[in-house]
This record gives sequence, structure tokens and C-alpha cells, in this order.
Amino acid sequence: MPPYAITFNTAPNFQDSYSQQATFGVEHEFARDLSISANFIYVHTVHLTRISDVNVLPGAPIMSNVPGTNGLPFQNWGAPQSRSRFNNPCFANPLVFNNNVFFLQRGAVYQGGTLELKKRFSHHFTVLANYTYSKAMDDSSDLTYWANNQVNPGGERSLSSFDQRHKIVVAGIIASPFKSRALRGLKWRRSCSTTARIPSASSPEPT
Repeated sequence: MPPYAITFNTAPNFQDSYSQQATFGVEHEFARDLSISANFIYVHTVHLTRISDVNVLPGAPIMSNVPGTNGLPFQNWGAPQSRSRFNNPCFANPLVFNNNVFFLQRGAVYQGGTLELKKRFSHHFTVLANYTYSKAMDDSSDLTYWANNQVNPGGERSLSSFDQRHKIVVAGIIASPFKSRALRGLKWRRSCSTTARIPSASSPEPT
């Protein structure tokens, strides 16, 4: 391998990711044309891809009070020890710039509960309204970005970038009373919906 090389490889046990899903729900009709349902959704995805520079070693020193880090301790692969040609505690090969490998070791979990109200006002008009409370977490990084600490990828576990705790959706379905000759008796239907996100404040720390 030439000095300062950048390489990309895949792990020998590379395999497809998959998800496990489970749903449970109940619905009750409280009055004619009025029903309320409650549903729980669980999705667990495994073998998500992450990229890691395997040239990085866990022996980098832990430093604190470095300008620009708010005084928090972190492993510093730019410490003076990283420049050593022999017995380097930071890099397997100090002359290699990056030795990137794609792994399938990360996962994600989504859990959500939904309450839905369904009301039919006539044979041609129905309104649906639902509220969702959910939480999504993962320890996966983007395909083009490393973890903040590559020797501790589990430390990436936190709220997913698409996590949305509260959501309200209101939808209406309108069915035309006129039959379409072109569709041999089928009725035309039109639906519309609106989605509202409930603002919230959250901590950047994993929960």
C-alpha cells in the first residue's frame, strides 16, 4: 500500500440489512359512523451500514480543556504520539491516510402509538384524524461520515435524525355520487390531508 493511501473495502461478513416489525391495534365503534382506534407499531432494523477507518487504534490519549471542545475529555488522534513511526498507539500504519471498511453492525428502533378518530358524515364524506406519539433511536452513522469516536461506535446511539415525537394528521375522503362510464360503474373518490408537527424542545444528549 503506497504512503498516504485512502482505501475502501467491505467487511468479509457483509450481509443485507432487514427489519422486524410488529403491530397491535384495537378499534371500537362508539356510535353509528363514529369509531376510535388505538395502534402500537414496533420496528427494529438490524445490520445497518457504518463506515470505519480500521487504521485507527484505541490507544490515542484522552485529553481535556482543549480549545473549542468546551473542556470535555476526548480521545485525540492528533496528539504528538500519533507522529511516531514505531509503536504508534494511534494508528496501525502511520503512513496510511485512511483504511475505510464498511460494516453492517448498527441498528435502529422505532416505537409509536397512534390514536385515530374516524367519522363518516354521509355516504360520500368521511373525516379521519389521528395523533401519533413515537420515538426513533439508532447508532448508525451516515455512509460518508465516521462516528465521532471510531473505536466506540456504540457511543453513537441517540435519537435518530428523523425522530419526530408528536404528529397530528387530519384527512378527508370525498366520494363522488356520479358513476364513471369509463370505469364501468366505479365511483370517483378524492382525498385530502394535512399534517401538523407539534413543536418541542429536546436535549442533544441521548435519552
